[in-house]
Amino acid sequence: MNVGAVMKDRAAIRIAASSLIIAGTMAGCSGAGLADRVASGSDRLARMADAQAQQAEKALDRRDAGRAIAIAEAAVAADPDNAAFRTLLGRSYLLGGRYDSARTAFEDALTLGSTDPRAIVNLALARTARGDMNGARNVLSTHIGQLSAADYGLAMAMAGDPDEAIRILSQAIHDPAATAKERQNLAYAYALSGRWIEARQMATLDLPPLDAVKRVAGWAQTAQPGTESARVIAMIGVAPRGDDAGLPVRLALRSKEDAAVQLAAAAPAATPGDSAALSMIAAAQEKDVSQAPMPAPFVQPEPAQVEMAAREPEPAPIAPVAQAISAPAPIPAPAPIAAPTPVAAPSAPMLRARAVPVLRMAIPPAKPVRAWNPVDPAHGSNWVVQLGAFATPQAAAAGRA
Repeated sequence: MNVGAVMKDRAAIRIAASSLIIAGTMAGCSGAGLADRVASGSDRLARMADAQAQQAEKALDRRDAGRAIAIAEAAVAADPDNAAFRTLLGRSYLLGGRYDSARTAFEDALTLGSTDPRAIVNLALARTARGDMNGARNVLSTHIGQLSAADYGLAMAMAGDPDEAIRILSQAIHDPAATAKERQNLAYAYALSGRWIEARQMATLDLPPLDAVKRVAGWAQTAQPGTESARVIAMIGVAPRGDDAGLPVRLALRSKEDAAVQLAAAAPAATPGDSAALSMIAAAQEKDVSQAPMPAPFVQPEPAQVEMAAREPEPAPIAPVAQAISAPAPIPAPAPIAAPTPVAAPSAPMLRARAVPVLRMAIPPAKPVRAWNPVDPAHGSNWVVQLGAFATPQAAAAGRA
């Protein structure tokens, strides 16, 4: 075999190996088929997570905490960066008495940018229930712009600052759109502040007087300082569980760096075909093929941008759940009624003093009194005038002699 034939064979081997690598690289990198599969898979996950969230809401309506937790955890696992799903998970934990897990879920929802009032108020309640009143008040103050006056005032009063609640709610009740919710929450804040007369008067605006008195009396049982946690637990109606180990690690909110590391670890390994092609190239490069015709340099195509499916828009904030923001009274508040019209009390009759008759009686005339009576010379007078004084009785006797 001549030298030219050998060189041709070597060049053919190198070209074949390069073609194999090109084909393998193009098949393993991005393409229209891969983009379609990724988009289709994302759509399926999003639809599945949405369906699970709806089922979890129904379980919450039935107060089935166990089922709500299981379904909400599956929804979060399918879409970890969905703030609405993490809020739903926190509400489920709260109903199940897992206050620590609920607190973490609500914090993750706010970290993801949630403005849902339920996430804010329930996070404050969860912190208060675990004795962190300062943390609860900080959450409410930071997100005051996303809360209604009724929700902010109620949560702030329960977190141990009824004066701030009174400041906000006393202004809110003058709004034409104010309802019984603002007035009753203000009455509750008055009660927690020890202002019982104002509390009873405000409660009477929407309740019959007897019901208002009963409601204020019920508030008085938990109005003592230091009972903030007990108030929240009584309102939610579920005691904290002692076996709450916190949010599962698999549902922990990951940073972007952690997600990139996990994606790199999940990259597929090289296939046997790729390994064989690399071996052929290495063998060809060991031989002298400097005079063989070189193939055109291969430029690896840029991977096509995969357009991910657009995430479903987050639901608009709705009113907080009943167990988190309703008036915290043991007696359910009836439908708002019109404020009673004040009726002027009839004036009491004026009492007039009876005239006392003046006693009339005859007054005897005055008797004339003589200023001086002359002395009868025959009898003399009893008056004695002492003209001098004597130091001793002997001197006096000598004077009379």
